Amino acid sequence: MKELFRLICSVILINMSFDSLAQAKMLNYTLDANVAITDCKIVALKESDEIGKVESISGSKINLRIHKDNAYRITVNSDKVFYIEYGAKSGFVQVDAVRFTRRDVLASLAINPDEAAKSEPGLKYRIQVGAFSQDVALNSFMKLGELYTEEIDGGITRYMIGSYMSNEEAEIAEAKIKEMGFEGAFTVVCYNGKRVSFKEAQLLSKTPSALTYN
Repeated sequence: MKELFRLICSVILINMSFDSLAQAKMLNYTLDANVAITDCKIVALKESDEIGKVESISGSKINLRIHKDNAYRITVNSDKVFYIEYGAKSGFVQVDAVRFTRRDVLASLAINPDEAAKSEPGLKYRIQVGAFSQDVALNSFMKLGELYTEEIDGGITRYMIGSYMSNEEAEIAEAKIKEMGFEGAFTVVCYNGKRVSFKEAQLLSKTPSALTYN
């Protein structure tokens, strides 16, 4: 995945890459999030050098110029997730999830422990929605929010949603996820991307120097 854009507190960081030959495949698209945008992250989901760019953000709308061979995940205010993909007849439209066929491509849409440790070090609370030893359809999980994975003994992969600073925040998210039909969801805690017990988390939280990722 390539992060195209991140907006935090009105500070815009843009990563764009395309040449003149790719311009013909660049199209304009406006997403209306139906809420004032205070925090936003846009990720290009397919491997490509041609990503695109953010033209502007105004109120609830994001104006993009993006590549029709790519697809994008847009997270607004940390909790609203949109997927957009190009169709030959429809142009760019919102979809429930981007269509992929290979499991390794699907898995690339999730954040593994090493990536989480570098981008989000320290203690983070997440919602586990499943743990499987076989291939699974990740689309149903991806619509819930940012997806994290962790492989454990026995060839089992844990699938977790979100990254929260406190157990209280995670419990609110857990309740919402259960309302969406994932009744077996529960809150877990990770340290530098890997699962720890709540007892270990309490000890780590009392040692601020230990929360730095090296």
